[in-house]
Amino acid sequence: MKSRILILLTLLFATIKVYSQADWNSIVSFSGEISKKIVSGLDVSFQEDIRLNAEKQSFSSSISTLQLDYALIPRLLKIGTLYSYRYQLNDDEYYQSRHRWALQATFKQKISFDWSASLRFRYQTSYREEYYKEYKVNPKNYFRTKLGLGYNFKGSRWAYGTFAEPFVYLNNLGQPLMDRIRYQVEADYLLGRYSCLCGFARFDQSIQVKQPVNTFMIGLIYKYRL
Repeated sequence: MKSRILILLTLLFATIKVYSQADWNSIVSFSGEISKKIVSGLDVSFQEDIRLNAEKQSFSSSISTLQLDYALIPRLLKIGTLYSYRYQLNDDEYYQSRHRWALQATFKQKISFDWSASLRFRYQTSYREEYYKEYKVNPKNYFRTKLGLGYNFKGSRWAYGTFAEPFVYLNNLGQPLMDRIRYQVEADYLLGRYSCLCGFARFDQSIQVKQPVNTFMIGLIYKYRL
């Protein structure tokens, strides 16, 4: 069954690639997340993400993320920090360890009974270990702005969201450059009081770069709150 699903995804991604002049990555993601309140307003979460390359039908990366969030203004403004360890296949076709740190602030506001809007600002820095080669730029720094719109049916277990997020590269010789835009749609299903299942589709588009590489990803995330 697993091989059949990967074959179908490969056909889907191959069809999409015909319409783009950029190189493509096609990824399938499976994640689990656990979160818990430490004290009033302060939450901690841990997520493990396994990603597969749908075209090569092989392991692509694993990502472990530890995150702290604090509700500075309850139900309106949340600030947070995270550390992420990545073990992934790089452009030279060998697996490499990467470390990422980030600071972020998220605004969320109800705009009607069913609709909500969100805005997240994130500064991140990512370091690639240099066991086999050295890099001209290491770490890489980005500033990201994520705009979202959510909808929740009254009395339903379903919730939906759509997001757009430009990435601004900060190491570009002192002149910030927007080199990527991420688009995402997702659907959450409430399984119980403490758990939910999220499915998503994501498209990362490279812009203003010499060798653009676009990424299409679909995934499932199981979330549980202790």
